[in-house]
Amino acid sequence: MPPLLRLYRRLLFSQHPLAKQLRHRLASRLGQQLYQLPYLQGQVMIDPTQNIGQHVLLSGRYEPHIIEIVQAFAQAGFSFVDVGANIGLHLLAAAFQKTTPQQQFVAFEPEPTIFQRLQANCALNQLTFVQLHQTGIGDEVSTLTIHASTDFNEGSHSLLARPGTAPSGTVPVTTLDNLQPNLPEADTPTLIKIDVEGFEPLALAGGQAWLSSLPDAAVLMEVSPVLLRDSGRSENELIDQLHQAGFTNHIIIYDSDTFLPDHHLINDYFNILCWKGEAAAAVYQQLPSFLTLPIIPPNAPNFVEWQRFSTVALRSTAVTAVPHSELLAQLDSSKQIQELTFHSAIPLLAPLRRAWYSVAAKWGIRSVIQQQNQANAAIYQLLQQQQTQIDQQAQQIETLRKEVATLKQVPNDPSKV
Repeated sequence: MPPLLRLYRRLLFSQHPLAKQLRHRLASRLGQQLYQLPYLQGQVMIDPTQNIGQHVLLSGRYEPHIIEIVQAFAQAGFSFVDVGANIGLHLLAAAFQKTTPQQQFVAFEPEPTIFQRLQANCALNQLTFVQLHQTGIGDEVSTLTIHASTDFNEGSHSLLARPGTAPSGTVPVTTLDNLQPNLPEADTPTLIKIDVEGFEPLALAGGQAWLSSLPDAAVLMEVSPVLLRDSGRSENELIDQLHQAGFTNHIIIYDSDTFLPDHHLINDYFNILCWKGEAAAAVYQQLPSFLTLPIIPPNAPNFVEWQRFSTVALRSTAVTAVPHSELLAQLDSSKQIQELTFHSAIPLLAPLRRAWYSVAAKWGIRSVIQQQNQANAAIYQLLQQQQTQIDQQAQQIETLRKEVATLKQVPNDPSKV
């Protein structure tokens, strides 16, 4: 590893002002080229100034628990379709585990510069059997504006306008159904990974025919309640789309990179795993139990699944909205959360609706209480500091008083001196 890169690695998360200044200077130099680093059973080219590259630089990994799931399916003989492949870390993890000639590995990435890095990483590891497509995946064949990240997170570019991105040109968009001849056939079990920054409902809408044709498959998908709601979509829509394609089993990936021990989200997204068929179920049973958080019982009525999934998503939204809005610093926030639309076509659900609002209110109020506790702790710490200063001043006054008492009094009559 080059000396500058080693130094940059040591400074990555230091909060010292001098370290920050040096890190900024190093980033301007290091960001001008890519660096080859070990990754799993191969090598990968990364930009150390970007979020994904920094993870690989620090630990040699990226989203290790998600990678573990991808590897488990590939080892079981599943083909792999990567919608939103970025520089290919998940694709490489799957391809390295190829076990049969029948397995296919297909990836889609629309952003031109990142697609070039995807190609370079596959070539670097001599993965000649992978299929790479420079296109976005949506609900129709079109040309759309790609919004690239304006910070250091190359994984946040999107076909939707969102904070932290800016338009950077247009890209072709197609559908999974339109590409069906290039995708795994029904006789091959398949894992589909979808990470398209809020565009998931449209990607699923354009792939319903192909997804429905697969008897044994799994979908590993990133879900951001905030991005979905910003685009006028909902988690319920995702669940409904997956149901229509036959994916009736759903779990949240409960990993330490996504959730805190108290079930709060670290970021504004989480991952879900959905599956159908015996082979996919067998792989799920082999996953470590700490990775998965069951939220939907098998064969539950559709509205119950919607209710449970949305409750988790609402909880996530309440938690992740805290840094984005000052409204949650007021008790009115609980009322606003209560008023979110409850999506259901089932009549006579007043009791469930009231329960929904009750859960939402509790999470909203909990957020306010947590913020108030933090404020109280800060005030208490300040009072302690002030009390310490008062005690020190009192000691100084007492010391001066004793010194004054020992001084000899000067007589008023000079003749008596």
